Amino acid sequence: MNTKIIKFDLNRKLYEKIIAKQGDTKSRFLLFNLLDGSFPFDLTNRSVRVYGLKRDGTEIFNDLIINNATKGYCTLELTNQMLALSGEVELELMIIEGDKKLTSNIFTLEVRKSINSEKAIVSTNEFTALLNGLASLNEYDNYKNEIKDARGGQLKLKDRLDGFDESLEQKINLNEDIFYNEINIEKKRDEVSGTTYWVTSIPHLDKNGNIIKLKTGVSEYYETHPNRHEDDGTGTDYINNPKLETARNFSIRKKATLVINGGTWGNQGANGNCVVNGVIKASVSEQYKRMPLGIKTDNTLVAYDYTTTAQQNLDDGSIDVVPGFYPIMVNGSKYSGTLTFDWEKKEPRTFIGQRPNKEIIVIVCSGRRTGEGGMSMNDGFRLLSDYECTFGYNLDGGGSSSLVYRNEYLNEKIDFTRKVERKLYNFIYLSKEPPKSKLANDIFLNSVSIGDLRSIVSDCVIDIMNKIDFSPGYIRLKGSEGYNYQGIETWDGENRNAKLLLHKNYMKYVDYNTNSTAFQVDMKGNIATPKGKLGVFNSTPKTVTDLNILNESGIYWCGKDANGVPNPTSNGIIHFNINDNNKMQIGFPYTNDLVQYKAKIRRTNPSDGSWYDWKEL
Repeated sequence: MNTKIIKFDLNRKLYEKIIAKQGDTKSRFLLFNLLDGSFPFDLTNRSVRVYGLKRDGTEIFNDLIINNATKGYCTLELTNQMLALSGEVELELMIIEGDKKLTSNIFTLEVRKSINSEKAIVSTNEFTALLNGLASLNEYDNYKNEIKDARGGQLKLKDRLDGFDESLEQKINLNEDIFYNEINIEKKRDEVSGTTYWVTSIPHLDKNGNIIKLKTGVSEYYETHPNRHEDDGTGTDYINNPKLETARNFSIRKKATLVINGGTWGNQGANGNCVVNGVIKASVSEQYKRMPLGIKTDNTLVAYDYTTTAQQNLDDGSIDVVPGFYPIMVNGSKYSGTLTFDWEKKEPRTFIGQRPNKEIIVIVCSGRRTGEGGMSMNDGFRLLSDYECTFGYNLDGGGSSSLVYRNEYLNEKIDFTRKVERKLYNFIYLSKEPPKSKLANDIFLNSVSIGDLRSIVSDCVIDIMNKIDFSPGYIRLKGSEGYNYQGIETWDGENRNAKLLLHKNYMKYVDYNTNSTAFQVDMKGNIATPKGKLGVFNSTPKTVTDLNILNESGIYWCGKDANGVPNPTSNGIIHFNINDNNKMQIGFPYTNDLVQYKAKIRRTNPSDGSWYDWKEL
């Protein structure tokens, strides 16, 4: 099933292209966030309807479901009749309050042709809103009759109340039909590493005795396209790459209870073996020397040697395989295989472990900022041991670490402004069958709205944390301990242009578009540009005691006792430093006696760099 979220300012034209497939049934929904400028359009005590005109002239007049009235959220189902014909369908929304009506700008739904003729249906008018209105009138008449009967003592009101209670209980239980309620997530603080983390406990069985099965998936693009493709240069673009997908979008698309990031990838797809529900997506483990993570039908986790193929993993019973990194725990002990990696490097991490009873433990942690140092492999091993795991594995980390629970992104974002979720190649997730009833789907869409709200609040918190403090008279650019890349960056939209880097040992200006440095100055005063390193040209010449060892072009001053002095008096020196063996100096005596003391010149011997004698100019 597919739900597309659309922000729609009722005062503006909707330019976003909406695409659907001819013949789809009960599977495509548009979640509108109606806005009045930048503010949510309040739908309290209002209804929303859509009027549409298909290319054959038949009409559509349907109701939308209001999910969150105060926030302006409402859902449009793309019905059979909307998708009956390929081509464009012109639509407009109508907001109704009593006898008042507000109509949006016309927007277009592009229905792409299906080659499956069995899905074709006859295009007719669809006036569901009118039918609902008539039904409401009938319901009103029914209530009038019930009241009349009640007054006559013919209706048992207690029976109606009992029925209402039963109906309400059924609606509450629908939540369990959509999500696994057995999952437990806690936010904790690890004082050893100085890092906040989220620990997720996944029982082996649900309340009905069925396995809570871990699944793997890939981005929407790779579900329908070959896994390996030519390098198009988009592999490191985690924001705009259309081949990748955010964990939260994947969660909404799969109607998942839980989603975490999977393994590693590059601009050519998976960096290791990848199997999705028995289908091999990639078999390239040996190329990258990554030890793939296998998930068997009974949820048993196993790490395979990097020399194995995806088919060998599949033959061993792993119907899902993730191109991850490495195990950190095997049979309760620290991994001690042939592959070596840095056990102490701290980063945002995603660890997955398993207890002997097959319960799954997932740990996702923060990092890369002040107060959040991140975790090392040793930290992961320590925590998984504390949770009594006997198997532990390190999935992709850094900005890829993602934890989405019921469509809410829980952990901290890392990339760029810490407000942008990284797009990924593959995922590990839990999901039930998609909700079948309208009410169940409403509950799911409400979870999406809550996830949207969490993202907004999270972004506001990040804005507050990143607030520049001018009141003391300075700007504080903080980073995590050992972080040496503070600076001031310039951006063009989402494209980073340049940075004034303020390193503890130097300052430099970097152009990211050309990958070049405009200038750099270190703590010793040395200045370098693309034209070369600048010499010593101070307002007051630098005084030296040995002219024979100068190695920087510049203007110098020396006393009469300096080594290599041209005259037995103070002298001004111009030094030319071509290279180690090719140098030249000109000396000017500091005296009024220009008969006895002369301006002189000397150079080095190119063969060994030794100085020739001074000669008068």
